[in-house]
Amino acid sequence: MKRVLAIGLCGVLLAACARTAPAAQTPPQEVTTLAPTSGMSALGSMSSLGAPTGGPTAVTTAVPARTYTVQRGTVEDVLSFSGQVAPVQSTIAFVLDGVIAKLYVQPGQTIQKGDLVAELDVSELATQLRDAKLSYEQNQRDLDRATATSQLVVKQAELDVEEARQILAALTAPAAVVKLTEAQTAVRAAQANLETVRNNASQTKNSAQATFTQAVRKLQTIQAQYGELSSLLQRTSDPKEQLTLSDNIKALETTMREAEGSIAQAQIAYDTARNNEVSAVKDAEAKLDLTKAQLTALLAGPDQFQVATQERVVRRAELALSKAQLESKPDPALSRAVSASRLQIQGLEEQIAAKQLFAPYGGEVATIATSLGTTVQSGTPVITLVDRSRLEILADSTAIDNGERKKPVVLNLGQPVAVSFSRYPGQVLSGTISFTPDAQQLAGTDKNYHIGFDPQGLSLDVGDLSDLRVSLGRKYDTLWLPLAAVKISGTRNIVVIRTDGKDKSLDVLTGLITTDKIEILSGLKENDIVIGQ
Repeated sequence: MKRVLAIGLCGVLLAACARTAPAAQTPPQEVTTLAPTSGMSALGSMSSLGAPTGGPTAVTTAVPARTYTVQRGTVEDVLSFSGQVAPVQSTIAFVLDGVIAKLYVQPGQTIQKGDLVAELDVSELATQLRDAKLSYEQNQRDLDRATATSQLVVKQAELDVEEARQILAALTAPAAVVKLTEAQTAVRAAQANLETVRNNASQTKNSAQATFTQAVRKLQTIQAQYGELSSLLQRTSDPKEQLTLSDNIKALETTMREAEGSIAQAQIAYDTARNNEVSAVKDAEAKLDLTKAQLTALLAGPDQFQVATQERVVRRAELALSKAQLESKPDPALSRAVSASRLQIQGLEEQIAAKQLFAPYGGEVATIATSLGTTVQSGTPVITLVDRSRLEILADSTAIDNGERKKPVVLNLGQPVAVSFSRYPGQVLSGTISFTPDAQQLAGTDKNYHIGFDPQGLSLDVGDLSDLRVSLGRKYDTLWLPLAAVKISGTRNIVVIRTDGKDKSLDVLTGLITTDKIEILSGLKENDIVIGQ
């Protein structure tokens, strides 16, 4: 791995030269340096930090202090490392804990996207799901039965309201022309009928009266004859004449009795005709009065008392309907039971589905990290798939050089990466971190960062080496100093400035720190001079 330094080796050489060359702006100081031995250069005898490397003879030489100028520009922390081209591979895992019940693939097998590759044991969940479905069906039946019963009550109440409204509408509707005409016609017909009844009944009565009068007259004639014969019988002494008169008187007695019977019958017929006349006339008069009343009612309009009464009937029917509708709502307890059963079924089905492992894409099964009957935890890689039709870059996370940083660099998913290949100089491709090894994976087998990239038509082979650069931070138009100019002590960042010929320590607020630069946020201004630590 290699680190890109903003100052680089030139800075080290300049620093080494500065230690041996006097500076006009600072007084000389006593420092211990190393005199190179025979066959060694002055630079080769020191480490990059200026520490003795062994072999030289220590001498005391007066050298000026190194000074640095606060500059304004861009500060960027770049991490450089290398990677290797490989076919795209990824691990797939269950999202729930469980015991491996079925494995449908084996190493080297080619599968398609969406293929079922493994299943966890779901026997207990299947039993729970069956019980949950039975409970749901029973709860739904109870709810449907209660709902149907209440709906019948609502239907009946709706019919009652409809009937009451129809009656009210009939009461308040204005009389139709046809009905008025019919009522007027009925009145005229009743009047005509009354006249007819009066005439007919009077004729019958008169006829009976004439019959009765005639019978009376006949009886009176017979009675007169009977009187005359009886008088003659009393005056005559002739036996023969008396016998004749007696026979005639007896005949008249018979005729008289018949005439009396006829009078009685005529009297009955007359009384009956007279009574029938009165009854028929009264009936005809009643019909006439009824038709007149109906016509008067039509002309007068709705009966307000009847209308008000029917309006109350309508309101009572509407209240009954509202009550029925309120009571027709499902029992909250039944509804909650159905919802709870449905949610339980959904949850169990989701758990069962989650215990099935499907291939996220097609490829070749590289490794299987489990076996039947093995307990696996959620997120633990079970199968590694390789897609040889696509390429990615693998970079060993444990081999990345973090330079002089205080803590290791952690790259994140989606972080941009600049990719280049020595066989294609000058061409930089855009890449992205597609996989980062977490703590569990670092303890396992896959310790690589996976970088996805677009080859852009370049011919690449598996195993090709690549140079990778990741920007860890960048600040534009900001103040900065070389890292050597600032002393970092715990949470303090200290620089030394010279004022009136005296050195003075000063705390500064810093920002982005790279391997060769440090951003100055406050405490200094551009072109300030600080003395090296």
